[in-house]
Amino acid sequence: MWRSIQRIGVSGIASVAQSAVDLALWDIKGKLLDQPVYRLLGGPSRDKIPLYSTTDDLDWAKELGFNAFKISNPVHYEMGIEGLNRLEEKIAKAREYVGTNAELMVNPVMSFNVGFALRLAERLRPYELAWLEEPLVPSDLEGHIELKKAVTWIPIATGEDHHGRHMFKQLVENRAVDIVQPDIRWCGGLSEMVKIYTIAEAFGIASIPHVGGSSPFGQ
Repeated sequence: MWRSIQRIGVSGIASVAQSAVDLALWDIKGKLLDQPVYRLLGGPSRDKIPLYSTTDDLDWAKELGFNAFKISNPVHYEMGIEGLNRLEEKIAKAREYVGTNAELMVNPVMSFNVGFALRLAERLRPYELAWLEEPLVPSDLEGHIELKKAVTWIPIATGEDHHGRHMFKQLVENRAVDIVQPDIRWCGGLSEMVKIYTIAEAFGIASIPHVGGSSPFGQ
């Protein structure tokens, strides 16, 4: 399947379609062998998994017992200093609310360019973010490299819209990311996700799956 889609490029549509087939095949194999898929992968390595909440409703997330929170981004790089001010104010309020013993992240969803991200990162030093997620479009490898070299005080996370192990390999080999975030429903499926994890792990880079892992299909 990978060789076939190379003719048109490893696009989002192609890798999402492949992900569905791959997940179905793992499901079928598990059913035929009467085993959960985690055993097919080698068995459990822990009895619980740390989770974070993705929401701007921090009241509700805290009530549910979360101690790690990812909030949304309301601005775009074209907003300039107005956008910087607005996002910094939102993050400052969130940090004040969750306190200094909680993890806090923000998810720009490809809304920044390098210049805006650099200006923002400088402003966000005091808030000790666990990571800045997907600030740039996935095709901008040079931008990721430039951003990571310049910003050492906020981990850079990305990968939900990177498709296939080769895009992740480029990020990892260039030390352009601190945390890879493949989405099991988009990156090519579980088979590809395991390869992505192996590439990142070899370089000492953490893998934290994107939200596809919280869906019935991902699980």
